[in-house]
Amino acid sequence: MSTPFQPNTEGVFYDVPAEVYHKAPGVSQSTLKAFDDAGSPKHFKTMPRKPSSPDMQFGTLVHAAVLEPKTFDSLFYVRPDTYGPEKKPWHNGAAACKTWNDQHEDRSIILDSATYARIVACATAAKERAGLFSKALNSKNARREVSFFKRDAETGLLLKARADLLAVTAGDEKIIFDLKKVETGCGNEKEFQKQVLEYGYYIQAAAYLEITGAAEMYFVPFDDDAPFDCNIWSLHPEWLQLGRLEYRRMLRAYAQCVKTDTWPGYPQDGRELPLRDWLRKRITELNAAETMEFLKSLPVKEAAA
Repeated sequence: MSTPFQPNTEGVFYDVPAEVYHKAPGVSQSTLKAFDDAGSPKHFKTMPRKPSSPDMQFGTLVHAAVLEPKTFDSLFYVRPDTYGPEKKPWHNGAAACKTWNDQHEDRSIILDSATYARIVACATAAKERAGLFSKALNSKNARREVSFFKRDAETGLLLKARADLLAVTAGDEKIIFDLKKVETGCGNEKEFQKQVLEYGYYIQAAAYLEITGAAEMYFVPFDDDAPFDCNIWSLHPEWLQLGRLEYRRMLRAYAQCVKTDTWPGYPQDGRELPLRDWLRKRITELNAAETMEFLKSLPVKEAAA
């Protein structure tokens, strides 16, 4: 059940704009991953916010086309492919193109027609060909862009998560769906496993399940180009076990920095740099090769007559 949104409070909130959610107090799993990847707490505290890349922008627009169709068209302009009576290819240095850009500077996103077509094709695939997600999207028992805030019992921090789509089963179980843009063809098992590890989706899943109380979470990877296909994956319980352990480790470390208002940099104790596992394997390979060369160097005894 949704309650009226109030910052810095626990609850489940519908219809909260994304910018309001992101600015609201609370620790998200993405914040914890940034904290863990920063190099040190000191680096996290001082690092500038990265601007949105074209790739991120593309994924955000597909997300809006699928989940927020009423506001989708207000987020961007589609520029013409040509200009002038001669229908010359668009060139931002041309006077006519500069004039068009000046007249449309009230929106920060300008798309060419090919990119717009790809966004629409991606959104269409997610809405029509993503199995359980497509079915849930049209269900009366599903809500889009649901914001969750929950106080963590161990650390006292207010945690937050935002579900792309929240569905409720006949048995009153909550199911969460999360859209993920992938390079075309990378929604299959082999490639998506790599992304789950590289981008910490297993940590995201563990955090979302803990914060929301959902019974299941599905990722919906969609191709960013033809053939514009979609897949849908839940994570094996061992992925979730690893995700919970990593999530709690990061949360405790972050909470300690917040509690003490201390954000240390690199340790200065001259600790020993450990060797990576794959380099240990390399030592074994080189030792074997060296032994073989030694054996080859031994004189060969002639057979007795």
